[in-house]
Amino acid sequence: MSDRAVPARGRACAQPQPSLVVCGECDAVYQRPVLASRDVARCRRCGAVLGRGHFLRADGQAALALASLVTFFIASLSPIVDLELQGVRTTATLWQATRLTWEAGEPGVALLSAATAFVFPLAVILLRLWVLMPLALRPAAAVAMPRLVPALRALHVLMRWSMVEVFMLGVLIAVVRSAGATSIVLGPGLFAYAVLTVLLTALQASGLHGLWQMLRPDHAAPAAPAAALRHCACCGLVSAVAADAGAAACPRCGYALHARKPDSLQRTWAWLATAALLYIPANLLPVMSTQSVLGQGSHTLVGGIHELWEAGSWELAVIVFVASIAVPLLKMGALGLLAACAHRRSRWRPVERARLYRLVETVGHWSMLDVFVVVLLVGMVHFGIIATVAPEVGLLAFGAVVVATMLAADAYDARLTWPDDDPTAR
Repeated sequence: MSDRAVPARGRACAQPQPSLVVCGECDAVYQRPVLASRDVARCRRCGAVLGRGHFLRADGQAALALASLVTFFIASLSPIVDLELQGVRTTATLWQATRLTWEAGEPGVALLSAATAFVFPLAVILLRLWVLMPLALRPAAAVAMPRLVPALRALHVLMRWSMVEVFMLGVLIAVVRSAGATSIVLGPGLFAYAVLTVLLTALQASGLHGLWQMLRPDHAAPAAPAAALRHCACCGLVSAVAADAGAAACPRCGYALHARKPDSLQRTWAWLATAALLYIPANLLPVMSTQSVLGQGSHTLVGGIHELWEAGSWELAVIVFVASIAVPLLKMGALGLLAACAHRRSRWRPVERARLYRLVETVGHWSMLDVFVVVLLVGMVHFGIIATVAPEVGLLAFGAVVVATMLAADAYDARLTWPDDDPTAR
């Protein structure tokens, strides 16, 4: 059974307990604190963030979202760079790079880059506006708007797949890699992406749990005897569910409440095995090919890093090595260690394992860096018979590795780090 959907029949009764907070990573229970601006509440058991105090109200967040929308369209439609080589001029935009990648025979790479750099960020901005505008303009009426619940649930899923900040770093690396052979003029799209990265970072720092509380204030209900407290991974509401109940639905957002994610370890191992198998061709096969009047050549991930180093851009070479080689490998190893310890119900260094999981969740999407760099180079270096760059099948394998490792991290239940009979529980 999915951890995101509960059938209408057979739902257990869940009584909301808004005065409590349950850590989603170790099940520790606390009274909900009142947080001032910039306060951060952390779990004393595992160190996970339980809540943040923010100085922006709904109207301030709506203004940020509106500014992000305007900046997003400027960044997406404006030229990122203008290039000139031997009298031939070309202009690079996100959509041009995506179209050329598709036409070069790699539609999977084109769809992946377009989704993570355009479709998902745009959806996140529009959904935030959909929720924030009623809260900012008519806060009293917005409380009873059930149509906002699906938007917040969709935001919970889509935010992790929005990668504007990774795309921005990819733009900088692609510009550096092209600077030695072409004349480059930075376009307004590049500066718009820099501003958009800052705006989206500020907007996403506000989180979603505060919006849930503004949207649907909850009223406490008495918990039944021998009830178990369950934390909603979507909206953060704590509910009391009968201890012997299976799946239950969150009374605020309808998200499935499980004591543990169903088949968590099995799904984690399946995605890890997929990522490990794809990691081999991703590193052995070329990710891009170049053609110019001087000849043809193919480039692997390691080859591109070597070229950056030889060109004197050792800082970027280190960044690309960490994001494209080290992070996927270390992420697979870390998730494998976590899953193995959870399978054995090990009590070995649970705090450090909890921190390791949060690190894996934080850095996982940065591995998309090389995918964006190659796609941008395809859009920037297309000078006909003089010079062109084309994606190769290794890039699709690498993009699949990134997706598989992110899905493996999502499938792993962090609460498995802490066995139920652990004496430090709750």
